[in-house]
Amino acid sequence: MKKFLSGILSMVLLISCLTISAFAAEAPKMEHTKVVGGVTVSNFVSMEEVDSRDFNNMPIHIYRVKIGPHACIRSEVNNTNFIWWKTDVFNGIESEEAIYTDKAYYSPIDGLYISLDDARITPYPTTKGSNGLWSKGLTWEFGDYRLNEKNGFAIKVIEGSQSYYYWFEILEYPVYSDSNVVVDNTPPAEKATAIPTSSPVYVNGKIVKFDAYNINNNNYFKLRDIAQVLRGTEKQFEVVWSNEVAVADAFGNPVIGGIVITPGKPYTTVGGELKAGDGQSKACNLNKSPVFLNGNLKNMTAYNINGNNYFKLRDIGMALNFDVSWDSNLKGVVIDTTKGYDANT
Repeated sequence: MKKFLSGILSMVLLISCLTISAFAAEAPKMEHTKVVGGVTVSNFVSMEEVDSRDFNNMPIHIYRVKIGPHACIRSEVNNTNFIWWKTDVFNGIESEEAIYTDKAYYSPIDGLYISLDDARITPYPTTKGSNGLWSKGLTWEFGDYRLNEKNGFAIKVIEGSQSYYYWFEILEYPVYSDSNVVVDNTPPAEKATAIPTSSPVYVNGKIVKFDAYNINNNNYFKLRDIAQVLRGTEKQFEVVWSNEVAVADAFGNPVIGGIVITPGKPYTTVGGELKAGDGQSKACNLNKSPVFLNGNLKNMTAYNINGNNYFKLRDIGMALNFDVSWDSNLKGVVIDTTKGYDANT
């Protein structure tokens, strides 16, 4: 009996410790904020409202919110509770599906404890009252975007007698609603004129001369030139043409061959990298060769100029996760491999 009670006590202590590792920490600073329903949301991208039904077939109103990595939700009133419904179905079997700020769930089937850690959510609690609800300022921080992992979460917020329902989706490369970035969804032209760019390019603080072009108001660089310059940095990558990859055409027939990018692998020089251009404008054609990154097909705009493929610099930065920005003081393009890609710069 003593051993049994000791085991129960240990289990309770473990459950209580699983989600409170960050209790003593201060909640992160919130930027790009918007009030949605009953909470303030940081790293806010967009939102739509939909009517749906919960586990018990009762009508509920859901805020579908797109957010950037490490977004937070924060209560602005007392008597608040946040609940993650791990099955993505609201108001289900609470003892098996509801995860709270200070309460995990033990799955006897899997023999595992499921806590906010499993959703990459870090809680920053306030003071818990005798009614089991938290005081104003309760904050949850979401984690980063992860490929092939769960990036959407069903969250219920209770504020007194009022309940709010949310579906939060973490985006890999968000453009925040309060930024000045204009997203251009216009399909690229099949044919265009490539105009040599005279703007200096700084790579990790050093000027590097590229044979680069401006095509329809976007900067295009030879992919192999970028690979050559970034070799040895934390964002180095290999570029090869491979006949071992394929995509289907509009009729479902396989098209063999494509450009394969492997992040983290040193680039193999083939000759001709960083060769100076002649400073003349040139006709160019849209390159439709498929591009694969870590085995996944990537949407990257490229043009063929005299047999070489030139890619939109921001597409390269987004794919390899390095920062691309314009420095108005230097009046030049800045590539910084120590920072991740930010569509808002």
